Amino acid sequence: MLLIKAVIFDVDGTLVDTLDIMAEAAEIVAKEFGLTGNIREIKNFVGMKPEDIIREFFKVKDEEKIQKIKKRWAEEALRLVADEKKARLFPGVIETLKWLKANGIKTAVGSSLLTHMIEKIGEAYGFLKYIDEYVGSDQVKNGKPDPETFLKAAEKLGVKPSEAIVIGDTHYDIIAGKKGGFKTILFDPIDRYNNVSLEVAPDFKVKTYQEIKAILEKLIGDTQ
Repeated sequence: MLLIKAVIFDVDGTLVDTLDIMAEAAEIVAKEFGLTGNIREIKNFVGMKPEDIIREFFKVKDEEKIQKIKKRWAEEALRLVADEKKARLFPGVIETLKWLKANGIKTAVGSSLLTHMIEKIGEAYGFLKYIDEYVGSDQVKNGKPDPETFLKAAEKLGVKPSEAIVIGDTHYDIIAGKKGGFKTILFDPIDRYNNVSLEVAPDFKVKTYQEIKAILEKLIGDTQ
């Protein structure tokens, strides 16, 4: 029997449909800095810590330059997502968060976004008020797929990893969740991972928040 006391969500691609916008922001910044790379491919890296994406995707090694690129990418992404509201919440997000609150289940966000970005995006799209705690990439030393982000979120919630379930849209989320000792749900609304052999398999794979809520209802119902 599981004892689920908390749910930890990723943000980009999980609560808010932002993958295309993050790539758009990256393309703008890449032109500013004269960086090369197939921007379409950057969506496969989203979920990692920004510094790691810049190192691996754009092949930048100078740490000072990495920090400048990271800052501009964050600014541009925040402008597009929070100020211009070019993104959208996935259908069922708010309903699911409200249902968790009503059932006494703690909630957190564990994201590769910077903390101030989580706050501003969460306020812009109305989900922050339903989240008990949140951990951004600037709060941890090691980003996903290291489990530190989710472990810190669980610690802030006051629960053990075995008492929480992680929901994310990338294999980085699943690897991090599994390494940390969490149950995991892979949210894959556009079948990015269909017929893909993952390094670490999630406990559940879904396409909609209706499916997520059904899984949570069963897991939480088993403990009440």
